[in-house]
Amino acid sequence: MSDFSKKYNAEAVENEITALRKEEDFSPDSKDSKTFISLPLPTSTNLHLGHAENVVLQDILARYYHMIDKKAEFRPSRYYGSFLANEHIQRQLKKIGTSKEKISKAQFWDVMQQHIKRQKKHNEHQLQKLGIGMDFERLPNGQTSSPSTFGLHFSRFLRKLFYQLVQDDIIYEAEDIVYWNTKYQTSLGRDEVKFEKQKGKKYTIKYFISTKNNSVNVVTTSPETIFGDVALAVHPDNKRYHNLIGQKAIIPIVNRTIPIIADARVDMFANNGIIRITPAHDLFSLQIAKDHKLPVDHFAIDQDGCFTKHAGDFDGKKVDEFMGNILQNLDDIDNMVSVENCDYEVPMCKKTGEKLQVMCLVQRFLHVEKAKEKLSLSIDNGTVKTFPARYISSLKEHLDTIDRWCISKNYLFGQGLPIWISENKGMIYVLDEVDVLESYKRDKNKQKLKVILSLIIFNLIADGRLNATFEMDHLMTILLTTNVGSDQTVLQTYIDTMDKELGVYTPQLKELKEVMHYAGKDKGVNLENFAASFIKILDASFAIKQVSDQKYQFDVDKLIQRDKGLRQEKSKFDISFVNAALILYSLGIFDEKKGKSKFRPALMVSGENVLLEINKVLLLSLELKDILLCDTIFINKTFCDAKKKKMGALCDNNIDPADLVREFGADTTRLYLMLEGDELATFDHSKIHTYEEFINKFWNASRYIALKAERSYGKKKITLSTLEKELEKNVLNLQDFDLWILNKIRNLYQDVDVYIFSNNVSEFGKKLLQIIKNDFCDKYLEVSKNSKSPLTEKVMLLVVSKMLKLLWPFAPFVSEKLRMLMGFQGYLSEQRLQGDFLEAINKNYKIQLFMDIIDKLLAIKDGLSCKKHTPVDTFIKANPDFLRFTKSNEATIKKIVNINKMEYLNINDDHPCGYTTEDIIDMTVGLKVGHVIHIEEKPKGVIELKKEFDQMNDYLQYLKNTVSAMVVHKSKEDEIEKKRKEITKAKKAILEMEYEINKLKTK
Repeated sequence: MSDFSKKYNAEAVENEITALRKEEDFSPDSKDSKTFISLPLPTSTNLHLGHAENVVLQDILARYYHMIDKKAEFRPSRYYGSFLANEHIQRQLKKIGTSKEKISKAQFWDVMQQHIKRQKKHNEHQLQKLGIGMDFERLPNGQTSSPSTFGLHFSRFLRKLFYQLVQDDIIYEAEDIVYWNTKYQTSLGRDEVKFEKQKGKKYTIKYFISTKNNSVNVVTTSPETIFGDVALAVHPDNKRYHNLIGQKAIIPIVNRTIPIIADARVDMFANNGIIRITPAHDLFSLQIAKDHKLPVDHFAIDQDGCFTKHAGDFDGKKVDEFMGNILQNLDDIDNMVSVENCDYEVPMCKKTGEKLQVMCLVQRFLHVEKAKEKLSLSIDNGTVKTFPARYISSLKEHLDTIDRWCISKNYLFGQGLPIWISENKGMIYVLDEVDVLESYKRDKNKQKLKVILSLIIFNLIADGRLNATFEMDHLMTILLTTNVGSDQTVLQTYIDTMDKELGVYTPQLKELKEVMHYAGKDKGVNLENFAASFIKILDASFAIKQVSDQKYQFDVDKLIQRDKGLRQEKSKFDISFVNAALILYSLGIFDEKKGKSKFRPALMVSGENVLLEINKVLLLSLELKDILLCDTIFINKTFCDAKKKKMGALCDNNIDPADLVREFGADTTRLYLMLEGDELATFDHSKIHTYEEFINKFWNASRYIALKAERSYGKKKITLSTLEKELEKNVLNLQDFDLWILNKIRNLYQDVDVYIFSNNVSEFGKKLLQIIKNDFCDKYLEVSKNSKSPLTEKVMLLVVSKMLKLLWPFAPFVSEKLRMLMGFQGYLSEQRLQGDFLEAINKNYKIQLFMDIIDKLLAIKDGLSCKKHTPVDTFIKANPDFLRFTKSNEATIKKIVNINKMEYLNINDDHPCGYTTEDIIDMTVGLKVGHVIHIEEKPKGVIELKKEFDQMNDYLQYLKNTVSAMVVHKSKEDEIEKKRKEITKAKKAILEMEYEINKLKTK
């Protein structure tokens, strides 16, 4: 017992348990297993408190499933591209004094790779420090590393998926309205946009008619886009403009003429009955323009937020800077009729808050219409559930915003779409490895050429890691670099993968393997040999030609015989699509061997701010595999600072979970993350100490019990099953308080189903800590010190062992260490939950009532701001039977509450003045600090009476404040009336004391 220190040392215990334990095996092995998934964890930014709570929650659930033999399976994955990741990489480049535009693709990838590797290592450190039991490297399909968005396995899969979806017309190209984020240079779909009401201006602008001395007044809230007008439109039945249909109007400032057309969709009663048709910047205009075969590519503003050539002299000028000039110009030439204040909706980016530009662009979209119907039905009929339940309406609202899924974006970095555009014919081609192989098979010289290295280079080009024209040194650097999320080099990963898939090319693969021999551990020594051997293969590779001494080119034109001048499109995959595909991929959904019938819906843990992303994951699983991926969505809490500003990965208020672990320990941090606050939790550094104190309290209580046990059992291991059987045999000899605590613990075990598997983990955790701290440590251990029963010690041991099992998922380190120190056999990860122990235990209402009285007195004491050890006076008013029972246990209640004087009153007695009272069923308890003045007592001195007089005045004020609060909160009238009676008694006592004081002064 010498190693059972008096004070809990979190760091030492965590290091010891981490070194001892093997990774918990949470892999499923039965039909009752549950799969836990979340949106892929970021590896380009730090994990924040929300991420930490997410994985801790999954870890807790998995441990509970594990302890009831249901098992749980984690499918971890990582993403590298997003708005935040783009922002993070740009910050990294800025730190080294450069930007993406100033460096080569090779240099950019090098910066990105180095950053991701550092960040990945830090994130794994964060998770390890939190005690996450999942194995982040246990993966499907024999993979050697957790799937990530830039992993070579997944990148190849993603391109093949895109290729197939295009062939099946599930992905299609369309010219449509999107919302352009100028800062991040990418397009957004309607589902990624929020429309904010803002104060603005409504402008009435005069358009002159070209053939007549006439004009029309057109109302608009966006005069900056008038240069993109292609027509004005009126309703065909609007007599006011009937004669103008077919005429030409003149766009102010640039004096370009546009037709006036008739369309029944125009509201003849709104905004003068005439509207601008600006299809490049307005959805309604686009629909009308397409029907009237008008041009749709007349942009007033480009993707950089500048005016285009259609703006005349304003071409190239920033819209934000020259908007005032446009308005002044309109006013100077008398085309500005009026300006009015108005409210209008502005499209804003949901994720970053930037104002967006409406633009008509050619994009790639994913059909989700049928999947949307299926998901909507699953939500409506209750198949899909959220916890808390109120989020189901938010999930449905987000789903309703997805009319089509735009999957092509323009991120700073990410997976490139495998699309090539012909500069000659303007044709668009979707290419993949199959096109390389088919072209190779058609080549007349294929007997002299090799294709494996060509396939690898094509993959690198398609991923955006290599230009079609590349330097030899750059290619070698990439191939010998460690792959993202793996310990293998890029070249070795490709060779291993293709070895399984392309056995027909075994000789070529063998040749590359031999070259890899020079790039082993001593590759620095043999680099010259590697280069020489590699160049021989490169020179003989299909579609590869040398264009200069060190430069080579992959001839993409060879893949398309009927066209020339192919260049890769710059668009990237939408990160939501990538993340959704990554989740399905990591779950093995695309593994044909599994089959649809074997799939069981998973449980997803995620944050409120990503409900839209969850919808997209579910839509993709339904659209591609007709599988509802997830039927239970657990929404973890959102953390904010004291100013209610949400914490995020790149926010200046973000807190690294590893820092909290370093300061307070992993178990304290886990308890705080899970149990503190509601859905929007305000981070409060001081409240973490509450959980630190709990762990120390339980540690000391366990130490006390262990010391007692050592005197009885020595150092031999304690077999709990034997202990439990012994207590079961002697259950009739157990004392009342022993039965009470055993009943409490048994009820907790029964609550596991009620709380944990009904997705109310936080409530169960709070209940568990309350019973351990208040009922076991504060009450039962105090009672047990007066017990003379030899069974009490055994009860204490059994209760601690049971509590450690329940606490282990929440606080694995301290629980496992305590189990070892207590001398219990086995590890907690090997234990199973059993709630059917000691069936003969029945609830003892008298004991429970006694404990409730203690709770009430402690609550009153806390309400009076009394310190724990402040002596108090109390009374209990109850029936004679219960008073006798309380008197027999007076020592216990006095010690716990720290009672100086205790009175026992019959049920019909009046309670004394000056006490704060609470009712419990038909009983009343009262508590006060100090003594009540009784007139019949021996008179005291003036100073002493004056002190008590002041105390009573303070108490009177307290009662008045209490009544006021009760009235505001609409408490029961009878409770308010009781307090008012106490006020009357206090006033009477004050008058009597005042009389006694004056009488003494007179003497």
